[in-house]
Amino acid sequence: MRNLVKVLFFLIITIGAYLIVQLIAGDLAVSVLSSVSVLFTLSIIFIGFVIFLENRNPSHTITWLVLLGSFPLFGFLFYIFFGRNIKKRRLFEKKAVLDEQLIQEDERIHREAIEKMTHMGDHQQLLFKLAHRLGHTPITYRTSSKVLTNGEETFSHIFEEIKKATHHIHLEYYILRHDELGQELKDILIEKAKNGVIVRFLYDDVGSLKLSRQYIADLEKAGVQIVPFLPVRLPLLNNKINFRNHRKIVVIDGEVGFVGG
Repeated sequence: MRNLVKVLFFLIITIGAYLIVQLIAGDLAVSVLSSVSVLFTLSIIFIGFVIFLENRNPSHTITWLVLLGSFPLFGFLFYIFFGRNIKKRRLFEKKAVLDEQLIQEDERIHREAIEKMTHMGDHQQLLFKLAHRLGHTPITYRTSSKVLTNGEETFSHIFEEIKKATHHIHLEYYILRHDELGQELKDILIEKAKNGVIVRFLYDDVGSLKLSRQYIADLEKAGVQIVPFLPVRLPLLNNKINFRNHRKIVVIDGEVGFVGG
C-alpha cells in the first residue's frame, strides 16, 4: 500500500509540473492535447506499477503488462472495467475489521491467562507459552478438548452433539457430498430445522462441485440456511477458483465445537 501511495504521489507531481510548463510556454490547444497524451501514458505506467505491486499470479501480471504495452488504449480501458478486483478487496477490508476485533478480545483473554499462569509450575508455564506462540491465540481456561482420531469417531460425536442442539448449528466444510454420511447429516439437520433450531451451512463451491441440487433444495425447504462460498460460474474466466475455503468447522449452541480434517 505504501508503494502505491508513493507511485501515485510521484505521478501527480509529475503531471502537475508538466501541465504548468506546457500551458505557460506553448500554444493552449497544442499544450492541452500534448498534456492529455502524456497523462494517458503516465496513467498506463501507473497501472503497470499497480498490477506489479498487487502480488497477483505471475502469469496474470505478465499478461496484463503485455496487454498494456501492446495495446495501450484497449488495455487501459479493459483494465479499468475488468482488471480491478474490487469485490475481493472489500471482502478483505471487512475481514480486517473483524480480525482487529478478535485481536483485541484475544489480548484481554491473554492478560487473564498470564495472571493465572503465575500460579503454575515453571514447566507448565513454558508449555502454555509455547502453545500461545505456536497457535497465535491466547490460552483459555474455560474449555476442555478431546482428540478424535478417525472419521468414524469424529462424525459419531458430531451427529450426537447436533441432535442435542437447542438454539443454533453452524457448519462449514470444504467438501459436502450426497453420500451415505451426507444423507445422515442432511436428515438430522432437517429434523433440527423443523424443530426451530437455526441451522446455517457454508460449503465450498469448488470442493462440493459434485453436490446435487436436490440435496441443497431439501435442506432449504426445511429452513436450513445453506450457501456456497464464493460461487464459481465460469471456471476458466473466474479468478475465485483458487480462493477456496478449506475449513472444517461445526459449532453447536456456541458451547460445543469441532475443528480439523
